[in-house]
Amino acid sequence: MKSSGINAQQQKIYLLSGILMFILGGALMFVIDPHLKKIGLFGMVDLEFAGGVSGFTHVVREMGPEGLQFLLQWFWVDYLYPIAYGLFFYLGLKKYLPALTASKTVRTGLAAIPIATAVLDWCENTIEILLIRHNLAWTSYTLTLHTTVVYAKWIFALVMILLWVVAGFVYVKKNKDREVKEN
Repeated sequence: MKSSGINAQQQKIYLLSGILMFILGGALMFVIDPHLKKIGLFGMVDLEFAGGVSGFTHVVREMGPEGLQFLLQWFWVDYLYPIAYGLFFYLGLKKYLPALTASKTVRTGLAAIPIATAVLDWCENTIEILLIRHNLAWTSYTLTLHTTVVYAKWIFALVMILLWVVAGFVYVKKNKDREVKEN
């Protein structure tokens, strides 16, 4: 295994998952969400953070049948996106974390954050589909569960991104220092 923490094949997957992450993220932000907002007043993020029964009901009503049908038709993109970003950040952390800590146990635990984030995103998507398509009861319990999953996902996502940035900076700095010593 290389000192960077990932081998050549994983490096290729890392780059490809990064490209896929940006393509899918772009589709979600610049195609699907704006189309939803044209149809109604709200988009996907509004649905995520709708909160309780009254907020969720309001967002769903404003989206209307056409907006909900469009959302359900394109939900597959929001299922692929967590795979792409989960893989990208997992391999990135696997590459950069050896520069941050020598403890394999700590690196393994921290590298699991992108996987947990992606799983939470899938749970969120599944709950939303159950709420919209299958008329899962819009109770305070189901929407509290949805809101809890959403906030947990975003907290994990922020930690994941900050950790990736910090570990990446440390990785680059240590590699530059190593190059200076070798020259």
